[in-house]
Amino acid sequence: MPDVNQDKQLLLAAVEAAREGQREGNPPYGAVVFKAGQIVVDGYNTVVTSGDRLAHAETNVLDSACRRLGSSKLVDCTLYCTSEPCILCIGAIAWTGIGRVVYGATDPVEGAIHELQGIDINIEALYLPLEECAELFATISQHRQ
Repeated sequence: MPDVNQDKQLLLAAVEAAREGQREGNPPYGAVVFKAGQIVVDGYNTVVTSGDRLAHAETNVLDSACRRLGSSKLVDCTLYCTSEPCILCIGAIAWTGIGRVVYGATDPVEGAIHELQGIDINIEALYLPLEECAELFATISQHRQ
């Protein structure tokens, strides 16, 4: 059974990853893949520094987790993200079959978590509001305007 306090701590780890990416000049999105009591990988959006428009925090960590675990499926893992995943990341989430997604801020413009409902897979999604995630998202929203 999921532990809300543990979920919050892992979202804070994603926030720290996002801040690291932001210091390097990237948009402040962070993510963590967690399995069996430990962080498998953490990372952040590298769209600016890599020049790769597909290098979102979620896709970066899902790819790294698959490589680290030697599997293309992450059914027993949880993905923690600072913001609601976009449609690109929803595709990556679906393809890896990750068991659970926890995000700390909603995105009314690009968020696509509702798309998981239309896919015939069993992925639990949890919105766990976290002030630190909302603060990161506010900086992103300012840049969009």
